[in-house]
Amino acid sequence: MTNTELKKQFGRIAAIAPAIEHLKSDYKMKRNFYKGITGDSINIMLSAATYNFKKMMGK
Repeated sequence: MTNTELKKQFGRIAAIAPAIEHLKSDYKMKRNFYKGITGDSINIMLSAATYNFKKMMGK
């Protein structure tokens, strides 16, 4: 990878990282109380839905 390609990748990561940290801290994604891979999917979907609902309520 060239230097410019690396800069683009790091820029993408920097744009997503705050949203992930926000989900972890405010929407209780640090701990998963559901069992298995299906539970992981449920936890992610519920957290993302809550995040999107709150975001839309602010508009």
